[in-house]
Amino acid sequence: MNTTLVALRSDEHRMHGFRRVENYRFALNQPVVAVQLAELSALVPTLPLAFAKLPGGRFMLVAVTGFADGRNLMINEAGRWGGLYLPNQFRAYPFSLQVSLSGTEGQSDPERRFVLCFDHASGLYRETPSLAAGEVRFFDDEGQPQPMIQEISNFLTQTAVAQEVTQQAVAALEKAELLTPWQLPAESEQQLPKGLYRVDEARLQELDGAQLDSLHRLHALSLAYGHLFSMSRVVVLQRLQQEHRKHVKVPPAVDLDLPQKLFDLTQSDTLKFNW
Repeated sequence: MNTTLVALRSDEHRMHGFRRVENYRFALNQPVVAVQLAELSALVPTLPLAFAKLPGGRFMLVAVTGFADGRNLMINEAGRWGGLYLPNQFRAYPFSLQVSLSGTEGQSDPERRFVLCFDHASGLYRETPSLAAGEVRFFDDEGQPQPMIQEISNFLTQTAVAQEVTQQAVAALEKAELLTPWQLPAESEQQLPKGLYRVDEARLQELDGAQLDSLHRLHALSLAYGHLFSMSRVVVLQRLQQEHRKHVKVPPAVDLDLPQKLFDLTQSDTLKFNW
């Protein structure tokens, strides 16, 4: 687990709370964001979708929000999101679900539980929240999650389930050998973050009926075409970068480095919470 994440437990954090997010500056240096298949229809008209290769070799569906310089072009200098749709991952910040293994010592298949965590690095954690200032406690006096916290837990649970479906679709595309490195033409002024892949459309058109049916049953076919339709949205990022360059200096290039275990879920997992 990330060392800045605090697993919320009623016995330890009953009187603690947080200040609500007021802007999205926390994502200024995120040129990609993990997204789910359920978000496809909202994302395709506005952002290019790609497949990020994680350190362990697995792929993840992402929306591209910037180029190799690492700047999230969808966030302006005031920290406001400029798109029509805000991806789930940004909506939940600074909360997230993390995996916790439990079981007896030596157990070969420990039970996987999911705990609600808060990112302490956000600067929004409050040991003594000011309710008068609009800050919120995590738990009530009886140790039960506050209504807002329960809503966040429910939202993240739904997102985790959606991520399982998404990972199955992405894995099907990989198994069909449809993913290939995505690079913009060499003459392009901007380049995509490293480690991004796209669907090989020519290879997709060569698949037979049985292969296409298999992809369809796993929602991978709709994902492939949604991604292909979205690729033209790179022009939106190019225009945004031109606007940003009029006002700010461009930072040095950075490599894409996604955490391997972001939403590391499997279809067999049962979502449980430890409060």
